Amino acid sequence: MVIILTGAYQFFLDLNTSLKKVRAIRNPKTEKEDVLLKFFFSKATSYENDKSVGTVQFEIKDSAITDAHVLIIEDIFDTGLTMKKIVDTVNQKGAKSVKSCVLLHKKNNDNMKYFDYFSDYIGFCIPDKFVIGYGLDFNDFLRDMEHVCVISQLAIDKYKVWSINLPIICLLKYPILLVKMFVYNYFQKSFICLKQVKDLNNQTFKRA
Repeated sequence: MVIILTGAYQFFLDLNTSLKKVRAIRNPKTEKEDVLLKFFFSKATSYENDKSVGTVQFEIKDSAITDAHVLIIEDIFDTGLTMKKIVDTVNQKGAKSVKSCVLLHKKNNDNMKYFDYFSDYIGFCIPDKFVIGYGLDFNDFLRDMEHVCVISQLAIDKYKVWSINLPIICLLKYPILLVKMFVYNYFQKSFICLKQVKDLNNQTFKRA
């Protein structure tokens, strides 16, 4: 099994617990009757705030999957970019077979149009909404909720991350506006300082 972090950890824990229960019921007597599992954890990400950024980072050691039957455990199939990257990478590293199991399959227009792919095992199909909880996060927040729900705009505003490129973009697009703001703030502070000095002088003369 290749478990995709961090979102799929809770799903994997409950799935593995269920698999152990099934194994106990079957009570295999020999190795041929049993299924021996190895677990490999790897991180894959493609989100900034509630949007997919279009690029996926995913790496895994060749020794983990070469000549192996691989089952990918993922939290959600959204745009399809992450799953495509994972499946392609696993195949390139020489896996005997590749199957995937996802908790949620989102009815996203992009994955329906551009990626002709469905996971082999799907827990639930959901609307095209950004969901959180049960391991799924928004900028690493809200994973700890025991249930899955649609994120509210209030939570988005509270936990969103501002891009470090935003000041640069503003500088390039609105240089005149930024200069005006700087000049305004400079003279406003200067005026306040002069007023304070004038008031101080007036108080000094009155005391004298």
